[in-house]
Amino acid sequence: MLSSDRIDLPPESREAASPSGRFVLSVSTPDAWKSKTATAELVEVDGDERRVVWTRKLPHEYGPRFTLVTDEGTVILLDEWINVASSRAITVIHPSGIHPSGIHPSGIHPSGNVIAQHAFAAIPEVLWIPGRELVAAARHGLWMTNPPTLGDDGKSVRAESGGRTLVIDAADGSLRAE
Repeated sequence: MLSSDRIDLPPESREAASPSGRFVLSVSTPDAWKSKTATAELVEVDGDERRVVWTRKLPHEYGPRFTLVTDEGTVILLDEWINVASSRAITVIHPSGIHPSGIHPSGIHPSGNVIAQHAFAAIPEVLWIPGRELVAAARHGLWMTNPPTLGDDGKSVRAESGGRTLVIDAADGSLRAE
């Protein structure tokens, strides 16, 4: 393996909290990254009490690059730790797993289901910028010029890319450009 092929592994455990601290997402490796598989656990915090909302293995290699959590407990995962044009560039997980329409797309309602997932290919289409230009301008992961942030409304995520801003609606996972 060439030294240029080396990747820095993520920490074995990392957390992201919602702005109020009501929800905390932990992403960790069960085997010190031997399997490249991460496990995520969302907990709801109420004073000294912590209640597990959901736990799941993540398909993202070495876990997601960025994780954000809203005060409603919706989790937004962006990219994979490795720089690839991922089929999971954006993943939105609602705490109840119920789509805002009241019916989960899969027809089931278990806790913590993915309500939206977008591949890298969707991002250039929404931003109206060729993918190669997004990649060339990226400084954080494959396509972002700055780390993503929660919008001022606390119900969306803003990710800058190629001179534009991709807005991800946390309620339904829809994408739009600004």
